[in-house]
Amino acid sequence: MKPTHPLQSAVAILFAASALTVHAVVVPVTGITGHDGGNWPSTLGHLTDMVNATNVGWATGDHAPGIDTSADPADPSQWTHASGVGWQSEWLANSRLDPASSANGKIGWVVIDLGAVIGGLDEMFVWSNRYNGSGEDTRNYNIYYSSGVGIDALPAMPNSKTKTGDYDFSGGDWTRLGSTRTLAGPSTPYVPDDILSLGGISARYIGIEILTAENGVGTTSQRVGLAQVEITKTTPEAVPPTLTDIADDRGGGPVDVNTPVTYTVTFSEDMNAATVSAADFDNAGTSGISFGMIAETAPGVFTVEVTPATVGTLQLRIPTIATITDVAGNPLDNDPALLDDVTLAVNPDSTPPTLTGIVDDRGGGPVGVGTTVIFTVTFSEDMDAATITTDDFSNAGASAVVFGAVTETLPGFFIVEVTPTDEGSLQLQIPVTASLDDAAGNPLDNDPALLDDTTIMVQAGAVSSLVEITSLTDRKSTRLNSSHVRTSRM
Repeated sequence: MKPTHPLQSAVAILFAASALTVHAVVVPVTGITGHDGGNWPSTLGHLTDMVNATNVGWATGDHAPGIDTSADPADPSQWTHASGVGWQSEWLANSRLDPASSANGKIGWVVIDLGAVIGGLDEMFVWSNRYNGSGEDTRNYNIYYSSGVGIDALPAMPNSKTKTGDYDFSGGDWTRLGSTRTLAGPSTPYVPDDILSLGGISARYIGIEILTAENGVGTTSQRVGLAQVEITKTTPEAVPPTLTDIADDRGGGPVDVNTPVTYTVTFSEDMNAATVSAADFDNAGTSGISFGMIAETAPGVFTVEVTPATVGTLQLRIPTIATITDVAGNPLDNDPALLDDVTLAVNPDSTPPTLTGIVDDRGGGPVGVGTTVIFTVTFSEDMDAATITTDDFSNAGASAVVFGAVTETLPGFFIVEVTPTDEGSLQLQIPVTASLDDAAGNPLDNDPALLDDTTIMVQAGAVSSLVEITSLTDRKSTRLNSSHVRTSRM
């Protein structure tokens, strides 16, 4: 037998963390068995009479239910056992087990089958026998639960006045819940005599181990039983998430075209990040936009990078076509669309571009006269390629140079081919006479001139020699001689 399950409120905490409200519903009982079927005849005082308020029709021959659910059909704590109804509407076993030989000293037992493993089991309601003139109602009892894994086989439900014998709750995954309970005797108006928390457990089977009756353990020929047992479970009710805030990092603007804006979008609870993408946002303003990175920075908090591409306005929106859900799968209600309450004016780009790098393909040299060096020139933003020609570059070093092609390979990236024609040095620069503009027409500030931070030395003739050994021996295994070596000039 597993250790006693501690009663706790973990389930309530879990539901609260998921932003769900919960309510309890009665769990239908699909089967029952025990040590003794009950009284005579089979339709009266049988095992099935203790669960016939919720037995989903599998024991339709039962006596009319002795339980009155009219006060609140969804709340067993409000149910009453009908007054004036005796043993016919209760389970009253015709025998008891011998505690001297039974497992754990029990005098009776019952196992209720819920049909499948049910999670979130909340409470158990127990009514003591109304018919107790001989001290036959249950007093002390233990509760066990199991998913059915590894447990001893349960006997089939016995008929009235039929016995199945003892059952051992120490096998498989049977776990005792809490400590031994004491069931009070029946009292008017016959509401539940014991209500115990199931603590949100998951189980298919609920076992009741009867240790004593009102008259103690008694004898094996005496009766014992229970009037009614009902079980509830918590069921989450969907609470949709809400949008609580959209805030930009530009203080409400204005911003220039092509200036990234980072929005912080906050929801009322943790969201399923896989459902939040660029497809779930658009611009309620007039500017064309592009989206950058969208990232969850904390539960329910996302940053959304947006760059306006044209003059106009920017107002971030979650449109009606967006599908965003919380971690429990509840969708955001975005019909009507959800808009930022701030609209940013998007002005023409007024920020001048800057030079961010000049890198040569020679590792800083040296190079020989006549060697073409390819420079990669990088700017801070997209440039107007029509304004960038060979006239916008010169050599700040001592060598005379010839320029080749100037080519834009990516927005803001240019390849510049330069060939020194005499000895000296090569240091690419954008002189003060150059006129380069970004895509919005803002000029590059190149006064003073912008120079490469590397100066390449230009040497006459070959810079290095590569010796190529064609073979170590000829076919006749003669020694290596000068005819086998070819020198390449670089």
